[in-house]
Amino acid sequence: MPLPENSPSARIANPHLYSPRMCRWRPFETVPGQVVLDQGSLLRVVSWNIDFMAAGRATRASSAMDHLEGAFGNPPLPLVIMLQEVHCESLLAILGHPWIRKNFVLSDVSVPQPYFTLMMVSRHIQTQNWFRVPLQSRMERDILVVDIPISHSGSESTSPKKILRLCTTHLESLWEREGEELRPHQLAQISALLKAPPTCVTQIIGGLVGGDMNHISPLDSASHKTGNVELYDVWEDTAPPPIPPRKPFQKDLTFGRAKANTWGYQSPGAKSRKRLDKFFYTGSVDTIALAEVQDLTGKIGRLGIGLKTKVKVWEDKTRLHLDKKSVLDGMYGSEAAYKEVDAWVSDHFGIAIGIRVH
Repeated sequence: MPLPENSPSARIANPHLYSPRMCRWRPFETVPGQVVLDQGSLLRVVSWNIDFMAAGRATRASSAMDHLEGAFGNPPLPLVIMLQEVHCESLLAILGHPWIRKNFVLSDVSVPQPYFTLMMVSRHIQTQNWFRVPLQSRMERDILVVDIPISHSGSESTSPKKILRLCTTHLESLWEREGEELRPHQLAQISALLKAPPTCVTQIIGGLVGGDMNHISPLDSASHKTGNVELYDVWEDTAPPPIPPRKPFQKDLTFGRAKANTWGYQSPGAKSRKRLDKFFYTGSVDTIALAEVQDLTGKIGRLGIGLKTKVKVWEDKTRLHLDKKSVLDGMYGSEAAYKEVDAWVSDHFGIAIGIRVH
């Protein structure tokens, strides 16, 4: 597989495909009906941080998959789904979702970390080289990679196989100076992977990374433009729309569409609104706005805006025992029960883009 010089050792992933006959997920192998992605054909890509911390992880993950199924159809046209902050409970719900079982190859069916990234690719698309590369990180972050062969008209059979490299990641979440220093290094490592030199059998002709880039500091806004990164931000492919005027204390009913914001509207206690989730690309890639998304800002589509689901939370009610002994002893008792509440499916919006390799 093409890797940059001095790259950390890659850990080979073990993608799985669901077998209806065997009623289980099995290691992925090339299956009849798989096709090489044609040069110029449209590939839809979704990236979504599905929040491992909030209650009801399984229910929320299942609702997120329902939302994507409603947007992209069953079966979907060629589609890649990149997820961040997947918890073991979320993974179990995803593995059991009928739409996922029917339509996708998954990078993981077991838990590599307490929370992790996950890639799902339409099962009829040929893929190769599923792997992870560790990032320089205090939080054990990594890059999840899959290579997609491209049918390139006019290439000779002896030429290296053309591939589109797709990555997803969750850059360092630290707010302090250390986070400001780590994220640019991490992005440079991703850029090197997307631009890895050719081997005798494969050549990367384009690459895309999607994920939670944690644009926390003002210093993060231009990190993709630095000399050791040099990636294109899909949001910058078109001029940003004008920011609609609002009166003081007037609610933003567009949820930051003019800035392509993805976080802060469904986060209790959030004091700011940010574009944390992004797509960066390089090489022979054209970006296309998708019609399937919930709303569109430039070429970036957003999903999961205002999306809620019912989850059960544990409610602990403290009460005062009024019997004589409790009053004398000053003792309190408690009652606990599950309570059903409306919860955001995620604190992040999902983002989506169409790409073509030219």
